[in-house]
Amino acid sequence: MNSAPRTLLTWIGRLALLAVPLVLILGFTYPDALQVLNPVICTDGLELDVQTRDPDTPFDNRPVCDSERRMMDADDRLYIVAACAALVAIMAYTLRSRITPRSLSAPQTHLQR
Repeated sequence: MNSAPRTLLTWIGRLALLAVPLVLILGFTYPDALQVLNPVICTDGLELDVQTRDPDTPFDNRPVCDSERRMMDADDRLYIVAACAALVAIMAYTLRSRITPRSLSAPQTHLQR
């Protein structure tokens, strides 16, 4: 039987591992889904968006942080957020392995004759 901290760390690790491909895929294809990460990825009131380099080439998107006056690349920041999620997963699973589950052995019985 698992203890509550082991179960919590397992779910934190699972969610962090799920976040890695989601951040990368959504960041390059559909950045509106990542608007909650705007304060982390884009600074100074910029919003995450996708700019197409060549309209004739499919999947040639580039994530950018833009506003009416400024634009800057956001792909390196997306990679950093994905790497941080991977590190959170590694830390959660490492801490989980250090918490030992309760042993399920039967209690010691002494037979008397």
